Amino acid sequence: MRTATRIACTPTPSRHWCAFRRVAPGTPRGCRILHRNYAAMVRIALAVPGLCRPGDRCLLYLPLAHCFARLMPYVGLGGDVTICFAGSVARLRSDLVEVRPHLLPTVPRLLEAA
Repeated sequence: MRTATRIACTPTPSRHWCAFRRVAPGTPRGCRILHRNYAAMVRIALAVPGLCRPGDRCLLYLPLAHCFARLMPYVGLGGDVTICFAGSVARLRSDLVEVRPHLLPTVPRLLEAA
């Protein structure tokens, strides 16, 4: 009887979203990312010394379909960092001057395109 009660009280993992990518040639592949995964990633990011301080500004220009772009607003909430969203990659230069960010999260592929 105790086992049944324990199982009934165990919370089920809640899904945050599914990440998909197309592998050429082939079908899209995906993975389930849970809320607890994002909570762990936020804790890890905030534990990095000097990464972000309260009051810092972060300019986010990555598309929100990107896993890293979805992580940054949560890091901002946890670390009291202001998240600013860029209008477009084409406007990035003027957004950098206007926002003067302390953080500019990016990925290598976007730097190669620049």
